[in-house]
Amino acid sequence: DAFLRRVLHFAEHVESLTHEGASKAVEVKALQAANEVASRRAQADLQSKLIQLQGVVDQGRDAVVQQATRAQAKQLKAQQDLASSLNALEDEFARVVSAAL
Repeated sequence: DAFLRRVLHFAEHVESLTHEGASKAVEVKALQAANEVASRRAQADLQSKLIQLQGVVDQGRDAVVQQATRAQAKQLKAQQDLASSLNALEDEFARVVSAAL
């Protein structure tokens, strides 16, 4: 009689552990699924932010290129103006020398 009670108690204990194990397995699977969803969301968010950052970098690069192009154009214009002024000075000097002779 005591042996049967012990066997029955053991069987109940095993059944209880089985239910606990199954419950824990369900919890673990739910946590894994939630973790996977959170991971995918974080990855999508990071990818979106990376795309936005790339856009900002591209805009900045374009602005720098435009600024450099404008600076080169201004420098070229200044060189042309200087050459024109120098030519005018040379012409005036030649006229003055011719008039003096």
